[in-house]
Order: sequence, then structure tokens, then C-alpha cells
Amino acid sequence: MDDKRFLELAYDISVFSNCHKINFGAVIVDPNGEILSEGVNYVPRGIKIISEKICNLCIRKELGITSGTQIELCGAIHAEQMACINLKKKYKPKLGENKKELTLYLSMAYHGKQKYLKLEKDGKFLFPCSMCARIMWFSHIKEIKFYTIKNGKIIIYTMPIGEVLSSSLFYVLKNSNSFKK
Repeated sequence: MDDKRFLELAYDISVFSNCHKINFGAVIVDPNGEILSEGVNYVPRGIKIISEKICNLCIRKELGITSGTQIELCGAIHAEQMACINLKKKYKPKLGENKKELTLYLSMAYHGKQKYLKLEKDGKFLFPCSMCARIMWFSHIKEIKFYTIKNGKIIIYTMPIGEVLSSSLFYVLKNSNSFKK
């Protein structure tokens, strides 16, 4: 499969996000390279309180909430969630079948200004939130792929879904006020 092509597609669709903070795009592909689903982070239109109050102010930013935690305060659906919801229209595994075979490609842009994804912050990878990780687990996602630029070269990373799930849950626990002494 052409990982770079799918990552660029995820970036290209990220510009359709209407989030005021950051734009994500996600593409789900089967083992044969067929695109099954796409998604962007998106704020529901027509719900005045969300679009005018929560998102224009970005309540999470105003409250200083750590990225990846307290996602229930975000008015948007995440790109990974939208891609998994859209996946159900095309991908129909047998009842009870739990094989992990799909790949989710994730990319982001700051309002269309950043062509290549940089998923590092202070030397650490940003990964899907714990809610998205759980949804991907139950949507037959085997791995996620994302990329960054180092020394002018594109580097593609692959993270198995189990690692995504455990990393995101650990991150929430580590950054939660409930668990700090």
C-alpha cells in the first residue's frame, strides 16, 4: 500500500474540518488498499450553543485543559470517530467476528497552513484520545499511521491499535486531576 498517498489524502480532507483550533483528517483503508471511509473533526452546524459559545471561544483552551483529556467538553466529533461511523456503511464483518485488519491514516493541519503532519510535542507523540482509541478498537482497526518531518525527510510511523489504546488511557490517567496527589 502507498502509505504516503493515504496520509496525503487524510491531510487533504482535513481542510473540510470546521474546528477553530486544529483540523484533522482520517482515512480508513482495507488490506487491499481500498478506501472504506473518511472523516474530519467537525462541529455540528445549526446548534447555536456549540458553534457560538463553545467553539468560537474554544472552552477547552480557555480552561487550560490538557489535550487528550476531558474530551466531553469539546463540541466537535473527532476525525477518527467520524471515519469509524462512516465505516459502518461499507464494512460489514460477520456478527461476532473481531478481526483487526484495517488501517487508519491520520493527518492534521493548522487551518490548512501545515502541509506535513508534525505529531511531536516536546519529543512526545500526540496520539488519538482514549475515546477514539476505544472506538477504533471496536471498528476492526489494526493500526494507525501518521507521519512527521525530521531533517527534511518524511517519516511514517505505525502504531498498533493496542498500543494506541493503552498509551491514550495512560496519558489520561497521568494528566487527570483526579489521580494527582
